[in-house]
Amino acid sequence: RLLRVNPFDGDPPRFVRALLYLYRFTTPKEHRETGAWWHRELVGDYVPPVSLRGTRS
Repeated sequence: RLLRVNPFDGDPPRFVRALLYLYRFTTPKEHRETGAWWHRELVGDYVPPVSLRGTRS
């Protein structure tokens, strides 16, 4: 279901990566000012960029 429709228009990505974020609820003040419920902070790479070609021996 998640990828029922190909989001890559028939041409898959050459690389994939995953980033890690820390999330916290916004404070009441932040929520009033921005409307956001969450604040996120980038920690770094969870999985660095990889390619299918790079995984084969």
